[in-house]
Amino acid sequence: MSAEITAQKTAVVDPATGLFCEDGLADGRIVVAVAENPDPKLHRYSGDPQAPVRSATDAEIAAQAAAQADARAAREFGELRAVRALALVVGDLAGKTGAQMAALVRAELKAIP
Repeated sequence: MSAEITAQKTAVVDPATGLFCEDGLADGRIVVAVAENPDPKLHRYSGDPQAPVRSATDAEIAAQAAAQADARAAREFGELRAVRALALVVGDLAGKTGAQMAALVRAELKAIP
């Protein structure tokens, strides 16, 4: 008697955003069965269990790229304590608040490739 074993692929998704998550389960995330592993940059959760993967729209791809750039800039700004301190000193001299200076530095960090 021969039994064929087929492995079912699964993916973790945040149904609130439609994003496939590579960092595992967390509150609100679910596991869905998929035919092939979705590319989180190019695919979204459709909400349909029969066909859970759909192509991301150009607007969704652009929004995700912008959000990732914002997160990277915020993380880099937070990690660079000396730059942060310098920005606050310059902000004091220029009459800007810490939040205004942080926004200016983050904008410059996003512009750097």
